[in-house]
Amino acid sequence: LISYDCCYMGSAEAALQISPYANVMVASQEEVGYWGMPYEKVLDTDLSLLSTEQIAKRLVEYGGADAVEFPTIAAYDLS
Repeated sequence: LISYDCCYMGSAEAALQISPYANVMVASQEEVGYWGMPYEKVLDTDLSLLSTEQIAKRLVEYGGADAVEFPTIAAYDLS
């Protein structure tokens, strides 16, 4: 899982470049806010209990809840 906490990384070009190194990418297609991802919400659980897809879903759910910080956010299956 690779999660980009920076602007404009949710592109096909970025996904293609990292596809050999990860199965899932989480990123925004637009500018992201100053505070970035709400990692404190995502990381409040032992991540070893979650699948890669479940972690990605949490990132999208919590990041997408703040439309100012993340106007767009998506998880991409890189397989």
